[in-house]
Amino acid sequence: QGGAEVLTMGARKKEDELPEEVSPREDSQVAANKATAEEIFSYARHLGIDPVFDADLLWIAEQAFNAPVPENWVEHLDDSENVFYFNSLTGISSWTHPLEDHFRSLFIRCKVEKEKTRVAEERALERRRRKATGLDDDSVSSKEDEDDNKEE
Repeated sequence: QGGAEVLTMGARKKEDELPEEVSPREDSQVAANKATAEEIFSYARHLGIDPVFDADLLWIAEQAFNAPVPENWVEHLDDSENVFYFNSLTGISSWTHPLEDHFRSLFIRCKVEKEKTRVAEERALERRRRKATGLDDDSVSSKEDEDDNKEE
C-alpha cells in the first residue's frame, strides 16, 4: 500500500486507512469522469427517465451522474474496475451511489407535477374550446373544476 490518496468531500483520506480489499479511485480517474451525452442518457434510463419523452428532466440524470458522494462515503474501484461506494463510518459498501434513490424520487416527483400540469392545461383548453363553440355546459365545467381541485 503506497499511501495514495482519494478525494472524499473536500478531505483527503490515505489509502492505508482503508481495508485491504478496497482500491480507491485515483484523483485523475475522478477528474476524467466528465459525462458524455451517451452516459447521461444511459444513466437516465437507469433512473427510470426516458431520454425522449422526459427530455426536459434530463438535468436530473446529469446532476445524479455528477453528484459527489455524501460525507463519510468514498468512491472506489474493485479489482475488475467496477465502481462501488464505501461508508467509512458504518463500514457499509454499496454498488449504487448513496444518493441514487434521492434522484430517482426527485424524478418521480417532477414527472407527477409535469403530468398534473399537462392534464390541467388540457382541461382548460377543452373548457375554452367548448365555451368558444357555445357547447359550454356549466354542470360539466363545475364537475371538472371539482376534479381539478381533488388532484391538487
